[in-house]
Amino acid sequence: MHTTDHVTGKVIVITGAGSPGGFGALVSRKAAARGALLVCADIDESAVRGTVANIVADGGQAIAVKADVTSIDDM
Repeated sequence: MHTTDHVTGKVIVITGAGSPGGFGALVSRKAAARGALLVCADIDESAVRGTVANIVADGGQAIAVKADVTSIDDM
């Protein structure tokens, strides 16, 4: 049995979400389609805003955050 309710309404932080066609963007779109509330992070602010714009256009909920996961100051 396949259920998707386990992420509905949960906040999920996904790093590397800005790369169009990349794994982070794909996971972001799939999680949003299942009702997750997303914090999409990427070092490339413009790219991650694009991912979030696509998610919102499809009816999902997400925010974009510019973050470098290798920098303690960004975390």
